[in-house]
Amino acid sequence: MRILSIGFLIMMALGISSPARAEHDLPPARMVQIDKDTWINVRQSGHGPIAIVFEPGWTMSSAVFERQFSHFADSDRYTFISFDPRSQGYSTKTKIGNEYLQHGKDINALLNALGIRKAIIGGWSNGVFGATSYLNQFGSARIAGMVLIDGTPRCAGTDDVNQWVWYRYDDADQAKRGWTYGVMYDRKNLDTSFAQWMLENPTPDAVKWVSDISDQTPAEAAAMTNETCSYMNFESDVANFAKTSPLMITVREEVRGVASTWVQTNAPRANLHVLGKHMMFWEHADQFNQFLDQFLAQFH
Repeated sequence: MRILSIGFLIMMALGISSPARAEHDLPPARMVQIDKDTWINVRQSGHGPIAIVFEPGWTMSSAVFERQFSHFADSDRYTFISFDPRSQGYSTKTKIGNEYLQHGKDINALLNALGIRKAIIGGWSNGVFGATSYLNQFGSARIAGMVLIDGTPRCAGTDDVNQWVWYRYDDADQAKRGWTYGVMYDRKNLDTSFAQWMLENPTPDAVKWVSDISDQTPAEAAAMTNETCSYMNFESDVANFAKTSPLMITVREEVRGVASTWVQTNAPRANLHVLGKHMMFWEHADQFNQFLDQFLAQFH
């Protein structure tokens, strides 16, 4: 698998222009080829032997983890890595594979391309489906631990209020339909409302930043990943993993009750934290990073 600088590959091969908005404080990016037609935009910080690999959420990119990149920048113990999933951020915009089983395969291919033998695998929001899809398809041999950030391992259930799920099977409240059709037919308003929902303090600059990231994902790819996530159910995989391996779960305050019940029932050994809203790892970065450091202390 080849690895090229982001500047060369994006501007020369993919023809994507530099963003008009100045980037936040991010480490340099590079493009990693994971199959014949797909290049993944990857960023990393730190230079330690313990790899941490995080997948961002639906329509998001590695940029959202800027405050984790800075946290690990000088680390000689950890290497923190995040990437733009296919069709998101600056990664190749693919016509196929925009669903979370493929995301799990992409994580496996990325680990291979980067020469990572074992890692702490994490995901935020729907990125949890990518991380847990990897666990489901490839097992835990290369997973030292897992970090789930405000995302459930099961997308749909009979009740999206009293179960830790995103959607109802029957979609009676039309939540799934709203996101699937909204991203195709009312993109600007959806991106804005999405950003506002994620943030505890939705300042105009923060909302624009998040909205601009979301808008990098083509509508068709966003609709497909949202629609097909309803088939994802990796609860048993996570529960079995948590019996013998380290698991950290951080959720927003809104789902404290249902997430706590799920953890008590399925993963009582897991480290559970409740903090802020959906982007708590960014808005409350110091506290989240402290939780993460405490979790990581067990790895040698």
